[in-house]
Amino acid sequence: MPVGDWLLIDGTVDNSVSIAAVDGDDFCVAMGHRVRAAGWAASAAHPRAGDGPSGWPPLDADITIGLPVADWRFVVVELAEGAVVSESTGDLEERDDSVRLEGFLRARLTGL
Repeated sequence: MPVGDWLLIDGTVDNSVSIAAVDGDDFCVAMGHRVRAAGWAASAAHPRAGDGPSGWPPLDADITIGLPVADWRFVVVELAEGAVVSESTGDLEERDDSVRLEGFLRARLTGL
């Protein structure tokens, strides 16, 4: 997936982890940290690491994130919830990107 798409996932999961930490949801916090750490590791290993924003590869570079299916399902749920939040705040571009990514990942996970 493009780095720009992963950064939307990373930011969405970061928000979820912040809320979960306040709410005492240790499962969500642990899952979110694991998902984000996988992205950071893939970014650090990318041949163009540092050529994009904040040390990431360029936004249009492809990045491969290795996660177990359960973690990808967590991401799908968080993107769906993030889309609702984005819509409520009027950030329709982020909502649309979240919905697009959710649909893409949900289709990839079908049958797994």
